Amino acid sequence: MRFKLDENFGTRMHRIFREAGHYLGTVVEQVLSGATDEQLYQVCREQGRWLVCLDLDFANLLGFPPENTGGMVMWSYGRRALRRFLLRLRRIESSQNRHFGTVFDFPGSFG
Repeated sequence: MRFKLDENFGTRMHRIFREAGHYLGTVVEQVLSGATDEQLYQVCREQGRWLVCLDLDFANLLGFPPENTGGMVMWSYGRRALRRFLLRLRRIESSQNRHFGTVFDFPGSFG
């Protein structure tokens, strides 16, 4: 799956996503640091990426409809929860019923 990690995530989180086999673009690597929420949303939309961020502004579904992107994850938990999330994504990815355009407030969505 294609993800974009917001600039608040460090190299450890980058490594976890990459080791899980996901195609990762980061805000920092793609020279988007300081971009507005609208600009970041547009880039994710154009690239078909899931946005993983700490910014709850993206939870505004009217302003940032997830169905126009790969999906969105508002992250507020540690690495252990991230590993569970990535395992869940692997199951979603392998199912015929894909969840594109979904917003996950993890781990609440998977409790």
